[in-house]
Amino acid sequence: AKAVGIDLASKTLLFEGRPPLSWDVLSLNLGSRPKIPAGLQDVGVGVKPIEGYLAALEAVDQCHHAVVVGAGAGGVEIALALRARWPKARVSLIHGGTTILPGHPAMARARMARILEAHGVELHLGSKVVAAKGRELELENGTRVASDFVTYTTGACPHSWLRDSGLAVDAQGFVSVD
Repeated sequence: AKAVGIDLASKTLLFEGRPPLSWDVLSLNLGSRPKIPAGLQDVGVGVKPIEGYLAALEAVDQCHHAVVVGAGAGGVEIALALRARWPKARVSLIHGGTTILPGHPAMARARMARILEAHGVELHLGSKVVAAKGRELELENGTRVASDFVTYTTGACPHSWLRDSGLAVDAQGFVSVD
């Protein structure tokens, strides 16, 4: 069941569509949610949680153009995996930053750029996705990219209910740990 809240005073965990669960000692293993830009949640699917992503992937019979938003390690891996899954489809990798694999050594970024190019993955760097209409994404530079399948690998954000839970959270809203 999906956890939706916590009541620290009564030591109960709240669930969607299920009665609360009392606890003496609680260990949270919530994972995270994909950081999908506002207004784009209905277009595409985040790679996390993996079960939802795999279900969305299996639901696509034929793909002509797959788009991956986010060019960190997860994004380049997913772009290459989609290329392998749909060898005749166009695969595009969109990233707001000016380089793939931000934070990685320059040599690793250059090598991965060559690998992506060799596999025909199109790079759209330096322009974030700002809007979507149907299956078309609009980038902040005005480029429009139509797609049959959109994947977000744009990082993680915490579950929204954690901020109001009474648990100690960091500036981003993730539960603070020792």
